[in-house]
Amino acid sequence: MKKYIKLHPDLFCFAYFLFSTFTIFIVGFHSGILIGWDSSFHLNRIEELAQSIKSGHILSSSGFFAFQHVGLAVNKFYPYLFLYPFALMRLLINPVKAYLIVLFIFVFISFVISYKCIQAITKSKRQAAWFSIIYNNSGYLMLQIMQRADIAAYIALALLPVTFLGIVNLLKNKDHKNWLLFPLGITLTTYSHFLSVIIFSMFIFCFLLLNYHSITLKVIKRLTASIGIVIILTVPIFTQMFALRRSGKIIPANLTGLLNNAALTPSTLFLNSFNNASPITLCDVNIGIILLILCLICLIFVHKLNKLNLQMLFLGLFFLLASTKLIPWFIFQHTPLVILQFPWRFLGVTSFCISYCSSFVLSKNKLGTFLTTTILLCINLFTITYCYNAYHNGGPIINDPRSYNTIATSATYADYLPLKALNNVSLADAYKNPKDKIPVYNKNIKVNNHTSKLQKNHVSYNYNSVTYTILDLNVNHINKVTLPLVNYGQNYCKNKTVINCKAVNGQTELTIKPHQEKVRITVHLK
Repeated sequence: MKKYIKLHPDLFCFAYFLFSTFTIFIVGFHSGILIGWDSSFHLNRIEELAQSIKSGHILSSSGFFAFQHVGLAVNKFYPYLFLYPFALMRLLINPVKAYLIVLFIFVFISFVISYKCIQAITKSKRQAAWFSIIYNNSGYLMLQIMQRADIAAYIALALLPVTFLGIVNLLKNKDHKNWLLFPLGITLTTYSHFLSVIIFSMFIFCFLLLNYHSITLKVIKRLTASIGIVIILTVPIFTQMFALRRSGKIIPANLTGLLNNAALTPSTLFLNSFNNASPITLCDVNIGIILLILCLICLIFVHKLNKLNLQMLFLGLFFLLASTKLIPWFIFQHTPLVILQFPWRFLGVTSFCISYCSSFVLSKNKLGTFLTTTILLCINLFTITYCYNAYHNGGPIINDPRSYNTIATSATYADYLPLKALNNVSLADAYKNPKDKIPVYNKNIKVNNHTSKLQKNHVSYNYNSVTYTILDLNVNHINKVTLPLVNYGQNYCKNKTVINCKAVNGQTELTIKPHQEKVRITVHLK
């Protein structure tokens, strides 16, 4: 066996990565999809894209197939490049199985990316294997695919090794082009999760500060070129985003909470990590027992660490500290840092840094076959336990297409609506209970001064268009009709009876002069 592993180390590693991925999903494949904190949001995004593809279009529609069918253009503000595999698989097989299978593939790819990138940096397959196993079994990454169900944040974390490999090569004065992996990693992260770009940029800035002596004119040129490449490659995202923002203010992601309240209590962070707790609330987020133990081991062997590993240990501990209330986060409540929402987001960087440092320690010590096997077995057992607890202590579980379709089309959010859609409702109330507080979600249609509930048989949804059957109109007179359809200032009608189509309080208002009491009108979005 030892001889075979030495002859085929990559094959053995990939086989173990596959096994580890199965241990992560063994509960999920048996139970179904755990509806976590952000599940509804991302399932609706997937459904929007899937139905857009089904209707013969490559780009996503603007909220007509999901998000209560009110035209909430989430996918215009939130990149969806990495949702295509989910959307395509969802159209081919049972949607519950489709989601889990694609997520399984992404997790396995994350193992491989981690392995290959760290191998390129360290030139050590052993350290690369340890890093991949530790990082991808860490509590914070598990959180993203379990209770939090944030696909975008998980993919960003899976891409972090690519970005790090790029920045390490960028600091070298060699002429090879591997430094281009830095702008590639940042670009792909941008197409997955904006906020992770900000967090990773802070990490990279700190890393560059620690390596200031390596910053030469060539490095500055490469950094400048990297920024230019990222800007050019992300133009498509920001073009459509700014096009919608031009018409008026947009409600941002929920920023009403206090940073200091969202920061973790150090003792709670330690205990939850030691207990390998699967978080139930936002205050329970942790790094897991695997990283906690390995962090302590790194501190014990700190005298054996080389310069890069010392830097990674320092940064890991720094960002661990930054996730807690030991930092006076209340000072930053009215600064751009409020966009972070939760300081515990830094635990992703902590997980990366501690995984890197601990993989060095494990690879440099001759552990022997028995001890290595024991450590790997413990890691997998901790992961299975974590996933089991997540499913049994978390939210509801869906395991049939009907439940999936209900969840994947009914999300209600204040985020990314036109600000005028609040119609005198406070932001705090809108974030807390958008379905009851924001008028567009009431599904009422107002014809002149008469308001009634929109009937399902009076509306049909298509790609970037909705067709309404409007009743009780005054024939040959001017009628004002308000539809439960979000209007970012770009909605229009081709129907000859429609005199005007405009945005009023974030909804679509039509001015109609019909020749009969009942008309069918299609509203389009550019």
